[in-house]
Amino acid sequence: MRHDAKIRMQLPGWTTVWRSVPWMLVTAVGLSTGCAFDHHKAVEVISEPPGARIEVNGDFVGCAPTTIELLGESDGKVEMDYAIRAYPPGPEYYPQVKLFMKRVSGDSDRIPKRVYFDMRVRQPVDQPTAAPTRQRAWP
Repeated sequence: MRHDAKIRMQLPGWTTVWRSVPWMLVTAVGLSTGCAFDHHKAVEVISEPPGARIEVNGDFVGCAPTTIELLGESDGKVEMDYAIRAYPPGPEYYPQVKLFMKRVSGDSDRIPKRVYFDMRVRQPVDQPTAAPTRQRAWP
């Protein structure tokens, strides 16, 4: 008598469970990676003058012109808060920041196709300089 035959006799229904294991693994892997739910949108980042150092939420991603990916919802709105900063290549230019906020109320910012930084112009003073914080879904 084969070894697996003994198991089948000892555990009735084991072959049914054993046959469904590969499907359970495929489903678990698919759901754990989130590939069906992630919507990464490519965003082109351009600066005038070219060569600005670009950071997203404090992480260096490259020098402009460059392309970054932002996580968004299926309707094209941001999935989380993003602060895209551009640091000028020279002292005669001004640093810039663009904020894209996820709001609990549902009117979150849309993910643009292109972000343009004109570093020859000083940004208004009322622009926040701190990194955005994640908003809670409860009061």
